Amino acid sequence: MYFGEQIKRLNEAIAKQANNDMRDMAVTYPQMLILFKLAELEDGIASLKTLEKAFKLSQPTIAGLAVRLEYKGLIESFKKAEDKRTKYIRLTDEGRSDRKSTRLNSSH
Repeated sequence: MYFGEQIKRLNEAIAKQANNDMRDMAVTYPQMLILFKLAELEDGIASLKTLEKAFKLSQPTIAGLAVRLEYKGLIESFKKAEDKRTKYIRLTDEGRSDRKSTRLNSSH
């Protein structure tokens, strides 16, 4: 087996385990990565374009993740008055709470 295939399989196994661990929270591994990314930003706000670049994912993938997180009440989306073409997201109080409880639970 090639090294690249091993890395891919390892990454898939980690994502599968993470999804299983987060099942009770009703959040997937990619969704949790977005929540953590927003939490580590100074102002807690990111454009979808910024997240596309950070995670090297396509616009439809990031937009879909954002829609599902917003539906769950973990983030909210908005547009800035100075740039109505760009969509931004930020954590809600519930999103901050979920992220903190995940960090605490993952340390056990």
